[in-house]
Amino acid sequence: MCRAPERRVRDRASATRRSFLVLLLVLAIGLFPPLSVNAGSWVVASAYREDKVT
Repeated sequence: MCRAPERRVRDRASATRRSFLVLLLVLAIGLFPPLSVNAGSWVVASAYREDKVT
C-alpha cells in the first residue's frame, strides 16, 4: 500500500522527463540546424586538433 504512490510519482517524473527530452530534441533539430551543424563541426575540429597535437 505504501509502495503504490511512490511508483506513481516516479512514473510521472520519468514521463515528464521523457517528454522534455523529446521536446528539446525536436527544438534542436527543427529550429537550430545551422547551430547543431556548427557545434558538430566544432567538436570534430577540436577532436582533430587534439589528435594532431598528440
